[in-house]
Amino acid sequence: MNAPRFHPIWLLLLTFSILSVEGSRVLPFQVYLWPGGPNPNMEARLRAQASSTDYDSMVMVEYVPPTIQFSPTGGEEVETIRAAESRLSPVYRYEGEGPLFFFREIQSGEEVVRRVPLGSVVVPETIERALLLFMPNPTSPDTFRIYPIDNSLSKTKPGEACLHNVTQSEIGCLFNEEQVLLGPGEQKIVSIGASERITIVVRIAAQDDDGDWKQRHARQLSVQPDDSLTILIYNKPEKANAFRILKLENPKQ
Repeated sequence: MNAPRFHPIWLLLLTFSILSVEGSRVLPFQVYLWPGGPNPNMEARLRAQASSTDYDSMVMVEYVPPTIQFSPTGGEEVETIRAAESRLSPVYRYEGEGPLFFFREIQSGEEVVRRVPLGSVVVPETIERALLLFMPNPTSPDTFRIYPIDNSLSKTKPGEACLHNVTQSEIGCLFNEEQVLLGPGEQKIVSIGASERITIVVRIAAQDDDGDWKQRHARQLSVQPDDSLTILIYNKPEKANAFRILKLENPKQ
């Protein structure tokens, strides 16, 4: 599956990442890896295949997720994130204050373990539960740009979807015949409204320069009645009116 591209300089999300956090807190979060970020594990596997003389083994290399780690308390304890490209991770918890740092540990000597920085993010106090988007960083290819999205409403019950407008525009969304108006950065929960597996149509509309509403994008989504979904509505890079939809299935509790 070809994952959609993501605009790397959304001012709305960048604003989230520079707000300060005061005091200790417990922050549940999930990670979503956008394709194209650093992955030394995969690069090493590709190099090994390229140097192999066993030409019969020259087949497609199986994907290996990158090693992404963090300290749940900001100290010496280390936990590894189970994340893969275009997939939503399980829920993790950070207890501490200040930025949340991500790294990968490598052994640079017989007993020396070094933490290689991968990125950091400051999550505003107003966010009780975060969805962290790990984006490729064009200015530092060995690290991620990390953007926090308020996922607090994604204690979304089975049979519901949380719609996130992560664009700079006001949009209208028709979700399985339910009409929703979303301002920039706004989110709302809607009912999936299905008693069996169905295909629903999601339509996105936005105003043109004259203030007239026009459909900008439509996509069919296959859903189950007990799904809990996070739906991101975003722009294609450098194209403000090219809207796209990304469906994420929240892990079953």
